[in-house]
Amino acid sequence: MRLLLIALTAAGLFLLSPPPGYTEPELHTAVDPSRNIREGKTCQFMIQLRWRSLEAGYLFSQPRFELDNLTVEEIGESNETFQEKGEIWRRKTFLYKLRALHSGKGRIHPFRVSYTDPHKGETDHFEVGGLEIQISRDRRFLFQTLLIALGFIGITVGGFLIRRNFRKNKQIPVPEASLEERYLQNLTHVSSQISEFGRLFRSYLAEKYLLTEGGGTTPQVLGQLEKKLRPDEWKTLKKIFDKLDEFRFGNFSRPQTEQEELCHDILRFVEGKKVI
Repeated sequence: MRLLLIALTAAGLFLLSPPPGYTEPELHTAVDPSRNIREGKTCQFMIQLRWRSLEAGYLFSQPRFELDNLTVEEIGESNETFQEKGEIWRRKTFLYKLRALHSGKGRIHPFRVSYTDPHKGETDHFEVGGLEIQISRDRRFLFQTLLIALGFIGITVGGFLIRRNFRKNKQIPVPEASLEERYLQNLTHVSSQISEFGRLFRSYLAEKYLLTEGGGTTPQVLGQLEKKLRPDEWKTLKKIFDKLDEFRFGNFSRPQTEQEELCHDILRFVEGKKVI
């Protein structure tokens, strides 16, 4: 009798116990990016369940939950079978694409994930706690507006400065080149031919000192300038004209160095008359 009771108890326990390899499903949730997004952007909310062995074919209902400051844009799900440490596993994934509405906090209220246990023939569920997502203000529009404003201010200020400088330059007349500057420019651009230097130098003296007509010869020019120049200047001018006449009427070629020295003396005489 006692052996019969033991046998019946063992049989009952065998019938009520789950088959080998049977296990309750595991639940995991995640948010990507990790609970911090900008307003107007989206994040992925994942609900994942996995269990060991092919003997348990759980059936899961689509989870439903309430949202604050978030809205569901897309819903997806997948089923996978994989091997881990020599055992066969199954995985069920629910994926929600959530968009942040305004800066502040977004909230996923607590909810249930219901499933049917095929071994027990019963329905059970997981209790999932609420989740909060920090939503930061999208400052890109502010930055873009600020950049546009700064660019507009820069263009306005730049245009104002350009116009002011233009008016300023326009109002200030550019001084004309002096008589000495004009002749120095002409003298430095001609070749080292003494005849050309002499011609320009005589023209300068005539314009500078308002020489009368008929003062073309050297004595005539020196005679008119004797009372208009200091004695030392007049002596320097006489030496220049004497050398010019030597180069002009001489019957032999003068050394190139003497020509260059005479040109330098002429330039120095004109340069000395510039008003500083």
